[in-house]
Amino acid sequence: MAIHLTPEANPTVQEGTLYVDSATGEFNVAGRTTPHIIPGVLYPAYVASGTSPKLLDGTTTHGTGTYNGVSVSTAYGTVQADGRKYYYTNIAGSKPIKDPRIGGHFGSQRYRITSQQILEQETATHGKEVVSFDGREFFRGVATGGIANDSKGMTPQMSENSFFEITGYFSQANLLLYTYGYTRSMTVSLDGVTAHSAFQSNASVDTPLRDRYVHASHVINIPLTASGSSLSSDVTLGIHTLKIFGNVGQGAHYPCGFELIAQDTTSTANRSKIQIPSQDVVSYGKKFTVSGTPHYDPFSAKTDGSAWTSPTSGTNNANSSASWPTNIDTATSLGLGKWVDGSNYYRPYNGGRVVKWVDSSGVIKTSVTLMPPNAQNIGGTAINPKANASVANDTYLPTFSGAIDHSLAEVAKTFHNREFGNGAANTASGNPYADASMLSGQDNIAYVMDDGLTSLSANNVYNNGGTRQSIRWWNATTDDAWYLTFIGTGFTYKGNPNMTRDAEHHTHLCQNLPYGTHIVKVIRTGTNIGTLNVDGVLLHTTVNNVDDELIGLRECSIYQPKRPPIPEDAVVLADYVLMADYVKLTSRSSGTEISKGVRFISGSRDVFYNGTSFTNNTILDVASLPAGYSGCVSNATVTVKLPFFGTDVNMSMESQGAAHTLTFPGTTANAKTGISSSTTKSDIYTLADSATLGVNEVIGTILNGGHHFNSFYVATPIHTSSHYQAFETPFLHELVGGDRNMEQHNLVCSPDGKTWDQITRDTSYIGNACVNANTDQGSTIIDEWRGDGGSADPTNYFNKDWAIAYDRIICLKSGMYEVSVGTLVSNGHLKVWFNSTSSHQIIQGHDNTGTSTVYGSAIHHFQRGDYIAFQEMSPATNYNTVTINRL
Repeated sequence: MAIHLTPEANPTVQEGTLYVDSATGEFNVAGRTTPHIIPGVLYPAYVASGTSPKLLDGTTTHGTGTYNGVSVSTAYGTVQADGRKYYYTNIAGSKPIKDPRIGGHFGSQRYRITSQQILEQETATHGKEVVSFDGREFFRGVATGGIANDSKGMTPQMSENSFFEITGYFSQANLLLYTYGYTRSMTVSLDGVTAHSAFQSNASVDTPLRDRYVHASHVINIPLTASGSSLSSDVTLGIHTLKIFGNVGQGAHYPCGFELIAQDTTSTANRSKIQIPSQDVVSYGKKFTVSGTPHYDPFSAKTDGSAWTSPTSGTNNANSSASWPTNIDTATSLGLGKWVDGSNYYRPYNGGRVVKWVDSSGVIKTSVTLMPPNAQNIGGTAINPKANASVANDTYLPTFSGAIDHSLAEVAKTFHNREFGNGAANTASGNPYADASMLSGQDNIAYVMDDGLTSLSANNVYNNGGTRQSIRWWNATTDDAWYLTFIGTGFTYKGNPNMTRDAEHHTHLCQNLPYGTHIVKVIRTGTNIGTLNVDGVLLHTTVNNVDDELIGLRECSIYQPKRPPIPEDAVVLADYVLMADYVKLTSRSSGTEISKGVRFISGSRDVFYNGTSFTNNTILDVASLPAGYSGCVSNATVTVKLPFFGTDVNMSMESQGAAHTLTFPGTTANAKTGISSSTTKSDIYTLADSATLGVNEVIGTILNGGHHFNSFYVATPIHTSSHYQAFETPFLHELVGGDRNMEQHNLVCSPDGKTWDQITRDTSYIGNACVNANTDQGSTIIDEWRGDGGSADPTNYFNKDWAIAYDRIICLKSGMYEVSVGTLVSNGHLKVWFNSTSSHQIIQGHDNTGTSTVYGSAIHHFQRGDYIAFQEMSPATNYNTVTINRL
């Protein structure tokens, strides 16, 4: 390899030559460098008590002096007198961080807190313990009270005189907070300017999310504008540091994370624009500086510049010319042809994948993968199909025509049914939170994952077959059903094993749906007979003893639009999914019909509750609620509210005729329409008017009378293409909730192909532990799966890469593992089986001398779907333990 040490920004040296990049000082290989964004650096403008923020020299005040003869700006992230860019901080000893202004920014991004790591340098310099949250360099805390791992999930503590500090590119923010019926104030500041000296959530009762061993926080907006705080003017989108401080005399607070919202609110037009700040990228082996402010919807305007919308009646709008707008790169886009009829090019209103990338000349291109006017289904039959693209966006129901087509789809995530659970909140019996993970005999089950959206519920089901890997209806009852809620465009599942078809048979239920939330419902209508539905549309009726495996559920795959085939040499600036244009629900019969283009939020996640009395509800009427849970039952008037980034909202509750109220946005009165369901506990309210795009708060008031609040459905403009990419913590792989409109996590930011998360987040604290579980019931069934055992047993219990399955554990990720099991026996045995209940013993132990502890371990290579079963652990003690480590 030739070596060229003269720094060059755009190397002209021969391919394969090693050269030094003049902008970054990095060694690159000409023609072979992975396309990437070059992150800038922000230096700490530290503020000591009673002083102004200083540059690195410790003397010059930020925002003073000149650079190259021009007065510098007071805004953070702008070049200062020493030629550097800075961020605000109150933490002494702070280090430089990577500039978060990479790629495109628009809407909300969530940052949960699930762990903390001590920062030695900052701690020594600051004089108090400084920690980072989940290894993030831009998210830290000072003198925190630690993080509890208990029945309310992972809950950080902010004591008096401690504070949390997060730096990012944003203009608005939400706080994720756990409350337990208290009103305590915090101080909130932005870049050192006090926004609120007594910010509080005003909760009068404990959250109904507690005791489920899930994140029990709710989302509340922190007003940062002049009308909602003491800031002198509206916050400009830019680099900011948000700080919350525990006020003296107020006790502990439990902030569990933040949502940072990037939106330019300076004009109506700017509210809908993606911000691509000026940044250096390497694309096609060349360095470019790019920037821009495109509309989030690449089909927002026709070729002549006029607005391009999708009407809900009449006919769809055609483009002003017989072509696609010039901002669409047709050569690298998929699915465009379905929206052309003759010489007319119609607005694509069913959503799709959007990728912004930089071509070989430094121009930002837009590629798309569009969902067609009609989806496809298992039978390949036509169900109310749209004749062509000219038909208006006139129904909230999906329409179908033709055979399944996978050419526009990719798998977003595959779930085993046993993943829908957390050990039934550490109860071997499954009550009061029965879920698929602890299902054995007949039961009703329900579980909503951490995203607050993806859920599985079923009534009168049991586990079929010796493998205990497929749920199936109890033999005698008709009208039983299982429901699965997801966000995406398609759904495939494996049914019951050992039936008339191969156990590995995939049932392709539906594909190319409008992007948004969908509800699959499979209902029993007779012996081994059932119907398959999505969003209330009947897709298939099973035939007894021919395809009766379709009525069970072993595992399922959720699909999303395929990533457009952009060139491999191009750097990506943004990758997101355009939601289907919103069409609100007008009628509901089965309880599974929903508005088009919405994100579902279960009442068991994120929602703030306030009232004098309500019931922390468990499983409720699984046959009538898609997610199986209601958030609460009103024993008095209850207020439920949620801030979100979007324009429209629906509310699901019981008895729409009971004059509950729905206020949106904020305190604005909005006429509502009640929609009754055949199952009254899942009635719906929709609203007559939309709100201006931005952070809007919906407030529902549920009247006294034992009414059930269930969920919200929000219309948000775009959504992350990484919804089903789990966030790894020391204990779990978790889905992340929130609007999550556009994310930078997976953008490539180094010549060797590392992503933003890889170069900015230190994950060395995570380790290789996969399972640690125990029992406290004197049973062979392991039932301690979450939290810790309290002061008497500080051990943390958890599982990842393995699914809880009542009396066994199922491998989800193939690999080499070490399995260790222990029990206290008296003249007894310890046996652990591999993929069997009667053979393939991998661990054994025996004691003939009296009561003693018996341990056993084994190293084994497991494939996905393999399981280990605990057959002869002692039922007379609570000393049964199991640990699994990845090797």
